[in-house]
Parts: sequence; structure tokens; C-alpha cells
Amino acid sequence: MPIDPSALDGIERKALETIELHGLADGETAVLLMVSGGSDSTALAYVCESLHRKGKLGLCGIVHVNHHLRGGESDGDAEFVSALAHLLGMPFYSYDVNVADEAHKSGKNVEAVGRQQRYLAAHEALEQLCLRAGCPVRDGRIFTAHTVDDRIENFYMRSIVGTGPGGFRAMRYRNNAIARPLLDIGREELRDYIRERARRAEEKGEKAREHDAARSESARVVRDEGGALWREDATNAHTDRFRAYVRHRMVPVAKEWNPRFAETLARTMNLIADEDDYLTAEAARLAHETLVAVGEPSGSEESAHRTQGEDALQGQSEHEERQTQNGIERKDENLRGENDRAASESLGDFGMSGVTQKGFRLLPAFGKAPQPLQKRVVFRALQSMIGPDARVETASIDAVLGAFDDKGMPQGGYVKNIQSNIAVSANKRGVLVEPMEDFRVRRKRADGDRPSS
Repeated sequence: MPIDPSALDGIERKALETIELHGLADGETAVLLMVSGGSDSTALAYVCESLHRKGKLGLCGIVHVNHHLRGGESDGDAEFVSALAHLLGMPFYSYDVNVADEAHKSGKNVEAVGRQQRYLAAHEALEQLCLRAGCPVRDGRIFTAHTVDDRIENFYMRSIVGTGPGGFRAMRYRNNAIARPLLDIGREELRDYIRERARRAEEKGEKAREHDAARSESARVVRDEGGALWREDATNAHTDRFRAYVRHRMVPVAKEWNPRFAETLARTMNLIADEDDYLTAEAARLAHETLVAVGEPSGSEESAHRTQGEDALQGQSEHEERQTQNGIERKDENLRGENDRAASESLGDFGMSGVTQKGFRLLPAFGKAPQPLQKRVVFRALQSMIGPDARVETASIDAVLGAFDDKGMPQGGYVKNIQSNIAVSANKRGVLVEPMEDFRVRRKRADGDRPSS
């Protein structure tokens, strides 16, 4: 099929529009590109190199992690990405991790470990790149090559395994340092972009040979030992894998009904994202006004303190996504992780910074708030207590909200055990959520203080 000559400039323009619209980076930003060697990330490297030359991005570098999961093929990926970085004149950061061994040691699935290692490597490489660029690490960015197709696949996968509203937005344009400039572009568009770049490179090469002139710097490409313009992972076609099943069996059927399906669903997801952002901001306000974190070191009620400002709920949606991702990983251990669920997106990067394993108190006014906002606050507070890798049970959220009566007032004498080891109790001062051990100590102390009859 003929390639549209406008594909080259069009893709770079669309990527730049996304970058500028969502404030992902600018001409001063050091940008680290996560490149596996597949078509999406290869296109990302070419796009960013062009934007850097045009002054739209700062210094760009490439990081690649060899997981050693596919033998010689994995080594071939690393060689291809190294050649790509050399061709584009970008600093190259290469890491070798035996993911299978790490997964065996940790007891986690291979895909989860691989994702974690990729992001640990990316953050380490970003520090080096920012040092080289002479800019603070906090101003640097990590670009991933997620596309609108990845976003659609995640939407379907979460529809199957279940998720909250934040999960249906199916990827953010930015999570802290991590940004996704290709999220409005399709996979086939990126492949056409690479093919058109190769065609132009060949055309310019022929003209240069005819005139004995230097070759243009702006349209060069890398090919692997077999002449391919990007690397292919054969497991991506295995429909017994959850993501591959969605990609090859479900999405094509939807596109038969609506050829503009990707554009339509992306627009729908953006509408969901807008509403989710609004609800998250409202929930943050509610948490700031009505949630008190039990303070360290004593854990006494007197040492409790308010969580601070918008930190209270920032990142609600990312953790709904993470909970869903856990379910997806149980469905398919080889799922290619979206959302960059990694060290950089751990719970500490998000809100509820004041809530620890010591627990929190919900003030009486909390009971008057709309239930959707209450659920968001309780979910985030419980997640902060138990840690980002643990699953917050729906029954636990219901039990906390159940401590308020139909009029929204705390029910005196209410006591529940949730998450196996967390106590929920209520009195006129509000609803206290704390470790069961602390609850028992406090109750024993209170019983001991009572005068004997």
C-alpha cells in the first residue's frame, strides 16, 4: 500500500501538539526515551530527534533494558537500539537484568518484575542525562511510546477484569516524570512514519551518490541484521496472552463496525478523564477538610494532624489503574504493562502523604459528603495505610462508610475488622481507622481507666 508522503511531518506535528497541549516538555527539558526497539519506541526516537533539532525539546537520550528473556533475540534488540542511539547522536544508557531470575527470587510474575526494572533503570538514567544537560532531575522527563492503540487495549482489558472510573481513562498523558507524547497516535501511523522516513532516506541517499554529496542528517534510519526497520517480538502475536487476544480478536471487530473507532473511543476516554480529574479535585478538598492522619511516633489521637492540601487525593486514578492492573496480571503474567507501573509511580509519589500505617480519622462532617467522593477518599487513605502493592477490598471501603448512619453521623459503638488486621471504630468525634493491635491496646487502656463498681 502506498505511503502518504505527509506521514513524516504529520506525525511529528501531532506529537508536538500533544506535548504542548499537555505541558509534557519544552525546548529546555532533558528527555529520556524508553526504547525497546519495537516500532512504537523506534518511531518515538525519530520523532524526538527531529523535535530536538527544531528546538522543541532539550537534550534527548535513550535507555534500553535487556531482560534476557528471548535469548539471542533480546541481544539483537539491544544492538538495534544501540545503533539507533548512535545514528541519532543521543546519549545511550544500557542495562542488563536477568528478569527471570529476579522474578524467581521475588515470587512475582516476570512481566511485573520486568516493568519495575525498566522504570528503575529509566530513573537512574534520567539522573545521568540531567547531569549531562546541566538541569535539575525534577525538571527532566521520561518519554514512553504508548499509543492510542495501547490505550484502547487497556480500556477493553479493564472492562473485562473490572476497574474504577480512573481506570477507564486508560492512561494519563503524564504521571510525574513519565510522559506519553504519542498517546493520540495509532500504531500503524507510526509504522507508516518509519517507512516514509526510510523511503526518504533511500531517495536522498541516491541523490547524494549521484552528486557525490553528503547525505542529509534529517531522514536516516537504522535496520537490523535482517533489514527490518524495527524489532518484532513474536510473543505479541500469541492470542493466548490477554493483551494480544484483545489486540487481535476484539479490537478488529470493533473497527469493522466503526472505521473511526480509535478516534471515537479516545474522545470518550478523554471525557471520562475530564470528569475523573474534577472528582479527584473535589475528593482532595474533602480529604483536606475532614480527614486527619494519626501522627507519629505515638500514634495517639492527640498527635493526629491534617493531611496537606491537594496532596490528599492526587493520584486517585493511577491507583485505581494499579488495582486493575493487578487483576490483569493475574489473568496474564506476560501482559505488557501499560502504565508504567513502576518505582516512579509508587504510592509515595502521590497524595495522602500524611497517612501512614498508623491510620486516620474521618471527622463527623465527612458523613455529609456525596458518597462517590467518600469512596475515593477512603480508598486512597486505606491504600496509604496498607501500601501500594496490597489490594484494598471493596468490603473494607463499605465497612468504613458503614460507620456513618443514614443521617451522616458517626455511629457510637460501631466496630468492624477489615483487611484482616485493621479496626474501624466510631464515636461522636468521628470514625477512626487504625491497626487492630493499636485498637486493642487503646481499648484495654480505656477499660483500665474506668472506675471499678
